[in-house]
Amino acid sequence: MAATVLARHLLRLSPRILPQKFLLPRFSSLSNRISLYHPSLLLLQSCRTLKELKQIHAHFIVSGLCDHPFSLSRLIKCSASPDSGCIDYALLIFRYSNSPDTFTYNTLIKALSLSSDPGRCVAFYYQMLAAGAIPNSYTFPPLANACGRAGAVGDGEKIHGQAVKNGVDAILFVQNSLMHMYSCLGLLDCTRQLFDEMKMQLTDVKATDRTIVNALTGCGRSARLLEGRSVHGYLVKNDINFSLIIGTALMDMYGRCGRVDLAHKLFCRMPKKNVVSWNVMIMAHATHGHGMDAITLFEEMRSSSGAVIPDEVTFIGVLCACAHLGAADHGQRYFDMMSRDYGVTPSFAHYWCLANLYGGIGLVQEAEEIIKSMPMESESFFWGGLLSFCRFHGDVDLGEKIAKKLIELEPYNSARYTLLLNVYAVAGRWEDVLKLKETMKERGLKNLTSCSLIDLNTTVHDFVAGDKSRPEMQEIYLMMDEVAKRLNSPPCDGQAKVEI
Repeated sequence: MAATVLARHLLRLSPRILPQKFLLPRFSSLSNRISLYHPSLLLLQSCRTLKELKQIHAHFIVSGLCDHPFSLSRLIKCSASPDSGCIDYALLIFRYSNSPDTFTYNTLIKALSLSSDPGRCVAFYYQMLAAGAIPNSYTFPPLANACGRAGAVGDGEKIHGQAVKNGVDAILFVQNSLMHMYSCLGLLDCTRQLFDEMKMQLTDVKATDRTIVNALTGCGRSARLLEGRSVHGYLVKNDINFSLIIGTALMDMYGRCGRVDLAHKLFCRMPKKNVVSWNVMIMAHATHGHGMDAITLFEEMRSSSGAVIPDEVTFIGVLCACAHLGAADHGQRYFDMMSRDYGVTPSFAHYWCLANLYGGIGLVQEAEEIIKSMPMESESFFWGGLLSFCRFHGDVDLGEKIAKKLIELEPYNSARYTLLLNVYAVAGRWEDVLKLKETMKERGLKNLTSCSLIDLNTTVHDFVAGDKSRPEMQEIYLMMDEVAKRLNSPPCDGQAKVEI
């Protein structure tokens, strides 16, 4: 009855909203199997708007196609895609379906994991179990991704347990997704344990490029230099050819672990470089305070014989380098060059870097004007995460405005609140830190723990912001206070000024 009401509502849409090709024939019966090349399913590939999708959905209802699990799953997949529909409409279709299969559930789980509220993904998974559907190996990677994005440690551990319970935890791409999840959550011991289980020293196993890249990515994100070098040693020992993607991943691992020198050596030895390789090296120099090296590398990229064209990520690295150097003239020149010479439209990230640059040298009014001209489109969700590694160097009010704009765009993403917490912490505004944490608690959000990783011989120590559990932390805080006092005090006569 509910499906009939929904069909009547959808059929009120005028056929004139669609071209003639979308006026579908009616089918009196369905065969037991429906081909992917069924005329009605082929039209889904051309569907680009929500209006078109609703017209096709109405036809599916009245013709009985919605009663077939395969055709229903294709309709839901189309409606969950950003091109033609929306996730809420996909859930509406699902709600009125009779017998959704595992593929249908997986399609919605993946769509929810990529939405602005990934926390709904795990709840939907438990609805799947309650309905009697059986998950498979493709169910768990998007679930792990959702837990990592939402900062949901408890849910992440439960999803890992579910993967074990369903016997898919030993599958490579499931292991990779779980390792990535734990890295995002800051649970480095769990990341290490999974990585050890994926060790490639087994003589009967030949590692693929994808396996090696995932292992190197895990090492880089968890600052596991020793393990990363072990992977490097595995490549040399087994005489595995350094493809472009492996060489770039290895370079990225060394850069993230602070060994920019080793990353640069690999970069110089690469016979072929693409824009990703150049970006990795430029970003490594920029994030580790080697601003001038990053700019020099960018100029080499522009004049290289390979004709590599810089992209938006390239200019993020260059502008971050300029912010570290306080080079406003260079930063503005590169910002203008981006669209003028290379056709790259400035995004939120580029405006953020430029505002950071001007704010860092005291030009607050100029930085304010840049903020007012910032585009706040949906892609800023991605750039906000990319920029979270870089603390705001300028005026605190400026950084606060930027972070609050991100929160307005994505109010249930804990990473956006973490950015604002960092701004308050750097300014010493601890009351605001407590208020913001209380707001997060009221909204059911968990703060993503920020920590610095220091590799001392064979031990990686993680120093968490606000941590007082270690017996030696009192001495560490005293030393940090002393360093801060020395950096803030004016230099004595004949004493060089400390540069950071």
